[in-house]
Amino acid sequence: MTKVRLWLEVVDEIRDGVSSFPPLPDITVGNSLEGTPLTADIVLINPPYRRQESLDQELKSSLAERFKGQVPRQADLYCYFLANLTEMLKPGGVAAVVTPTAWLEVDYGRAIQTFLQKRLEIPLIIASACERWFQEAAVHTAVSTFVRRTGNRKPRRSTTLVNLLMPLETVEPEQIAALSDSASGFQRCQSWQSVTIPKKRLQALTQKEKPVRAAWGTLLRAPAAYFTLHESTPEAWTRAGELGEVRRGFTSGANNFFFVQDVTAGASDNLRRQLKITPNSGLSVIVASAHGEEAYFAVEERFLLPLIKTPREVDGYLIREESLRWRVLLLPPDKDYIDKLKVARYIRWGEAQGLQQRPTLKARPLWWSLPKLLPPQVLARQFYDRRFNFPYNPGAILCDHTFYYLTGCSDPELIAALLNSTITAFHVELWGRSNMGDGVLTFYGPELDDLPVVKPSLFSADSQESLKTAFRRLCARTVLPIEKEVEQRDRQELDLIVLSALGFTGLTAASLLSEIYTALCRLVDQRQERSRPQFDS
Repeated sequence: MTKVRLWLEVVDEIRDGVSSFPPLPDITVGNSLEGTPLTADIVLINPPYRRQESLDQELKSSLAERFKGQVPRQADLYCYFLANLTEMLKPGGVAAVVTPTAWLEVDYGRAIQTFLQKRLEIPLIIASACERWFQEAAVHTAVSTFVRRTGNRKPRRSTTLVNLLMPLETVEPEQIAALSDSASGFQRCQSWQSVTIPKKRLQALTQKEKPVRAAWGTLLRAPAAYFTLHESTPEAWTRAGELGEVRRGFTSGANNFFFVQDVTAGASDNLRRQLKITPNSGLSVIVASAHGEEAYFAVEERFLLPLIKTPREVDGYLIREESLRWRVLLLPPDKDYIDKLKVARYIRWGEAQGLQQRPTLKARPLWWSLPKLLPPQVLARQFYDRRFNFPYNPGAILCDHTFYYLTGCSDPELIAALLNSTITAFHVELWGRSNMGDGVLTFYGPELDDLPVVKPSLFSADSQESLKTAFRRLCARTVLPIEKEVEQRDRQELDLIVLSALGFTGLTAASLLSEIYTALCRLVDQRQERSRPQFDS
């Protein structure tokens, strides 16, 4: 197949007599991930973009054995081709590899980065802020370059991360190649932005010990305002995971059983009599469905707790119980006790549907008893479009696994106020994963744990109270799309209080805040723009 493709590249020239038919290329057909790889001076790779979940067990085991200690098992297939470069490149050799951007953004990518940095120089990594290079691939891609030094010399070259702001076809390749020799620091022009980072500094940023541990993908996308914030105030930051414990909401294993609606208020008198529900019975009516048929059950009201099921139920900065329709059935793990109650009939109905055989439920001592959650104090959504919020949950209402959350915060309202500043939203956009091609920012537990937050200790008692007061004003309204949100006076007031704690005041603070607003709106636009289909004119 490779030979045919090479011949097709020159078939027009041969037909027109411009050149003669080339000799058969010296091509070896095989699997470079098996056996001893061939070595070369120049390596060009566009590996398969297969996710690790799609690999068969035999291949997974083979890769794990060969790349033991080099590539984490949760890595996708293309990551093994990156690791294989350390054996394929001859001394002085160079490589260019086209991959999804995920290894620059996700947690397992750090191990691969560390492995490669010890053995190869990585002079240039290029991605695009404005387009998806391969329309048929549902991921965003990057081109990474690698060099093996001659002799036994260790890699020491800086790495330049380039984010193209214009379509690839409009950018001069020579200009981009020249960036690999740039001095350290950030620069931007109409066609691209870049940041050049010394090797030791880039290595340090991948370490867990750093207060702010930025992914390479974050640094690649980060605008000038990010570097202004962190270079001016390097000791002013902590991680969200230091302010509270990061947990996840219920993974029920059977939402249609555990997540229910209390329909007592609308139940007919006949149904109430049938279920023996009276005003003082302590019972509620719930409805369940299976195979298109509905069934009604009486369950003890004390087992039905309010539930935040989806982000659509939270359109503001504050969780309000009265706006929640769903309840979670939370039963104590005591079979003898439960068997004597009305809810036992509902459990038997669930068993008739075979729910107890589902993998998640089968693993529990009692399939119908959900594990308890620690109190959710501040919620974090998994997906962001154009609205950013960390809903404050003073009632510790329980939530579904579509949310991560912080618990154990010493001052939950203060932490919520900080998380709901635009300075934090700016970091969410940079720390989240935008590697998929759907324009949505994904934000999981590891990103929340690593998320930079201004240290609460920087705020005086008066400043803390001012910040909380400003946040309470935000809690009185809904969250707006970011381009509208940054125009709101209450939003600007809260953000200026946060910048003041960082030492930015007066015109300096106003100018930096305007820069952050502009940069964040641009980042959101770029994320969504590059995911739109590109059509030939």
